[in-house]
Amino acid sequence: MRTLDADAHRWLEQMPPNTWVRAFFSEFPKCDMLLNNSCEVFNKYILDAREMPILSMIMKIKDELMTRVYNKQKDVHDKWPGPICPKIRKKIL
Repeated sequence: MRTLDADAHRWLEQMPPNTWVRAFFSEFPKCDMLLNNSCEVFNKYILDAREMPILSMIMKIKDELMTRVYNKQKDVHDKWPGPICPKIRKKIL
């Protein structure tokens, strides 16, 4: 940090470490609501497969989830031209 930006390093030295050092961050969740898009998608897959025999149901859910993960990874790979996400890249450049 000191070699990249001496002013930023001096500013951080004045701050207490528990405000910016990751080791001091709490791992306790800030929100107890567990619903998110992934849960909703999973619930949809279960609804679509619930009338099938157990083995067919499990295979259908597995196939749907694997396809979703693959497509999401492909989308991210296509949108991000490098190791830094686009929003951060705009701030840096």
